[in-house]
Amino acid sequence: NHKFWIGVYTASALGLSTFGTEIFGNLSVTAGLVLAAAGYVLGVVMDLMAEEWHRRLFKQSKLSQKVFESFCTDHPDLETKIQADDRTLLLQFLKKTGSDHIAEIERMNVNRVLLRNISLGLALLAVVHVVYFFAISPYLWNLVVALGAAGLSIAAGRKGPEFAKWFFEGLFDAGAAEAMQIGDFFTHKEAEG
Repeated sequence: NHKFWIGVYTASALGLSTFGTEIFGNLSVTAGLVLAAAGYVLGVVMDLMAEEWHRRLFKQSKLSQKVFESFCTDHPDLETKIQADDRTLLLQFLKKTGSDHIAEIERMNVNRVLLRNISLGLALLAVVHVVYFFAISPYLWNLVVALGAAGLSIAAGRKGPEFAKWFFEGLFDAGAAEAMQIGDFFTHKEAEG
């Protein structure tokens, strides 16, 4: 769990812990389970923080609604019986039908979540290096790393909504494709004569 290691790195960098890789050679089973449980709890908390972080800084208000409206505009000949808020039902239906490309569509959402979490992790790394610079070691490279991490955090945060948009587009397109037949795309022309 990468969020656990962010916490470990922060504690080590600020001198709050002398945690290192050598500790794994001396771990008992109980300590290993406690460490795994702490990593899980930290991961859940960090995921909630990342969701809130991304929602506030990289606004995506009503993105699914905007994509759905764009879909309806692009396909005026289709009668839609769903709303943008029905996207989770549509996703579950497509999974149930065994649609071959649903994994590819879901990958877009997974990438969005990954970029969201990376964005928060890099922002925290930037904060840790700034605090480390002022509190422990005024070494200029700490600020360079902080600036780089902050820039990459912003880049990852801005890329996430693109993947969300692609996810919604793929979902609505796949739903429409499931309802269609080949005759909806091609018909024979009447012979002239």
